Amino acid sequence: LAWINISNLFLIILTAGLFYPWAKVRATRYMVNSIRLNSSASLDEFVAGENEAVSALGEEFGDMMDLDFGG
Repeated sequence: LAWINISNLFLIILTAGLFYPWAKVRATRYMVNSIRLNSSASLDEFVAGENEAVSALGEEFGDMMDLDFGG
């Protein structure tokens, strides 16, 4: 990350600021590609648990606002 920031700064100065959008994309792409998820349990179990925890809040709110979604 330090190398990307230093080279981005150098290129921004060299191009009088024109490289700035590419520098932001380059730094963001590096950070997104560096994200890792370590889980002690299976992620399928987590998703299944979340699907079971669905509430009727959305349906009741739609009824309250008198919205009809054709269901």
